[in-house]
Amino acid sequence: RYFHPLIQLMMFGVNLSFLTGDLFNLFVSFEIMLMGSYALLCIGTSKKQLSQAYKYVVLNLLASTVFVMAAGMVYGMLGTLNLADLARIVAARRDDLPVGFTALSVMLLLVFGLKAAIFPLWFWLPDTYYTCPISIAGLFGGLLTKVGVYAVLRTFPLIFAVGPARDIVIPLLTVAAGCTMWFGVLGAASHPSVRRILSIQLIAGVGYMIFGIAVFNRLALAGCIFYMVQHMVVQCALFLCCGLMEKHAGTDELKRMGGLMKRDPFLALLFFIAAMSLVGLPPLSGFFGKLALIQAGWDRTWGLTAVALISSVVALLSMLRLWANAFWGPSPQSTQPIETPNRLNPGYLATTLLVGVAIGIGLGAEPLYQLAFTAADQLVDPRPYIEAVLEPKGLSSLDTTASQPSFASGNDDVPHTGM
Repeated sequence: RYFHPLIQLMMFGVNLSFLTGDLFNLFVSFEIMLMGSYALLCIGTSKKQLSQAYKYVVLNLLASTVFVMAAGMVYGMLGTLNLADLARIVAARRDDLPVGFTALSVMLLLVFGLKAAIFPLWFWLPDTYYTCPISIAGLFGGLLTKVGVYAVLRTFPLIFAVGPARDIVIPLLTVAAGCTMWFGVLGAASHPSVRRILSIQLIAGVGYMIFGIAVFNRLALAGCIFYMVQHMVVQCALFLCCGLMEKHAGTDELKRMGGLMKRDPFLALLFFIAAMSLVGLPPLSGFFGKLALIQAGWDRTWGLTAVALISSVVALLSMLRLWANAFWGPSPQSTQPIETPNRLNPGYLATTLLVGVAIGIGLGAEPLYQLAFTAADQLVDPRPYIEAVLEPKGLSSLDTTASQPSFASGNDDVPHTGM
């Protein structure tokens, strides 16, 4: 009941989060998005759903309280909440920012990190996504954490990781990215439930996005944007595949699955393509995102880059184990198929469409990367963005050197893949 209005309410909040250019409006859009997600988590009204929804609501209310407090203090310090105006002021006063600005940056990183589910603020996600209906889990997996990552990507290179705050924020992002990637793939490799595996793999994917922000150069930011877009598509496709697998087997427990290849070879193909896209097997979409991140990070932070590479190998083994057990494993004698899904039903059509889009992202990586680099350029050099928003007024205080943030350096070349 009320499913469609709630979906529209949540999507309104998501779209507003991506479109707004004001810090307080970003808070408002988060709240609109969360209002819809609170109710969607409770559809079904099972006991475990309500218990996890309670945890989700409490944590997000706490984060929202911190967010609105931080926004108020930013306004008190700098006199504006417009992102372009904040970027102008911070760039001009990079070495003379008010006392407490770094603390505000850390507060906002805490807020956005909780919503993005980065280490150590991820503990709410696996149980929450595990309990809700699979279509809602797919939508949440594709969108909600990415809004938190987008908020970090949009605000920190422009504003909150400039000047002295950089020396605190970048190490925090680096540690968070490494731990999120590593512990995420370890958790996915150890769980026996398909839903939990996909939920924890989702967390590991967020770690790669934070990796790109932590490296903080043009190539890394473009790689983060590209990887985030393809991850939305692939993660949602995997959750929908899980729903179709549950219809065949009546469960999402790997030990009670098996033999799905014989029952539905087309589903096996869809899941395999989506899973290999997630882990970054060439020439699928995840490979090009990870390639840019690895190239950008190798000279800047080789330790974090090594963690990313090793985590990719563990993620590959985890997804191959899942696929082999569910599709190649022997059929359990005690489990009978509850339903044989029709390949023309909405679940199949949506999954096929998403997997097709993921393949298209891999095949069309070059033009998509050009768009990602255009977006990254606005983060590396905020002057065109500031001028577009504020026009000539107030730009006299932004000299040429101040408009070039210190993170606009390093390996900024396009990945060596013909792009």
